[in-house]
Amino acid sequence: MSADALAAAAVAKATLVAAKKKQAALAAKLMPLSVALQALKADSAEHPRKFVQTVEVAVGCTIDKGEILRGVVLLPKSSGKELRLWVFAKVSF
Repeated sequence: MSADALAAAAVAKATLVAAKKKQAALAAKLMPLSVALQALKADSAEHPRKFVQTVEVAVGCTIDKGEILRGVVLLPKSSGKELRLWVFAKVSF
C-alpha cells in the first residue's frame, strides 16, 4: 500500500472510533423526558442564544398489531396558522 492509502485508512479508522465514542456517550446520557426538559430549560436560561433554538424528539412506541396510537401535543407558542399533518404508513392487520 502507498503512504497516501495508509494515511487515508488511518483517518477513516480514527473517524470510525470517534463516531463510536460519540454514540456511546449519547447512549450513556439517556434520561426521562421530564429530566431532559429541565436540563434543556436550565441550559437555555444559563446560556442565552442569539437564535431560535429547536428541539427534535423521536419517540419509539412498541404497540401490538391492531392497536392505534393517538395523541395531542399542545405547543406553548404557535404561529396561529392551521397546520395539517399527513402520515403515510404501511399498515398490516
